[in-house]
Amino acid sequence: MLMIDTDALSWQSPTLSPLLHGAWTGVSGSAIDSAQGLALDSAQALIEYMGPAGLGPGSYAQAHRYVFLLFPTDAESPPPAFPA
Repeated sequence: MLMIDTDALSWQSPTLSPLLHGAWTGVSGSAIDSAQGLALDSAQALIEYMGPAGLGPGSYAQAHRYVFLLFPTDAESPPPAFPA
């Protein structure tokens, strides 16, 4: 799963877009729950989550659009090295 910010630094000035906020493998279907959010406890971080802090003054206080890309994987195969 990839988490991409399409509005970095801000939606008015997306100078860093698209920004990869994190990449995980091993995200199971049970980890995604519309009521509970996203549980990544059993997932392996290929790129650790980068939170909003440090992206610029006030950038985290504004609304951002995020894209989550999920890719099917073969449970028998190990994840590829990142970046591939």
